Amino acid sequence: MNTPTEAAIREAKEEVGVDIETDDIKLVHTSYRITPDNHEYDYIDFFFKTNKWSNEPINAEPEKCYEIIWTPIKKSAFYCSGN
Repeated sequence: MNTPTEAAIREAKEEVGVDIETDDIKLVHTSYRITPDNHEYDYIDFFFKTNKWSNEPINAEPEKCYEIIWTPIKKSAFYCSGN
């Protein structure tokens, strides 16, 4: 089992092909969600920040993701909301 930080580093490599060192990533927020319909599953989301990585980001999972883009942080909620 991975810690949330280890999982974030692994997923960054798997999803966008970048390598992040443990000292270069910071947990900045957590949220708790309950599924609205049947409460069968609860979720804890972990949000991380990094300004340092190696390799150029790529779409490493094109079968799961149409594209990756850089966007201003204030517009990121629009892109993450399914619009």
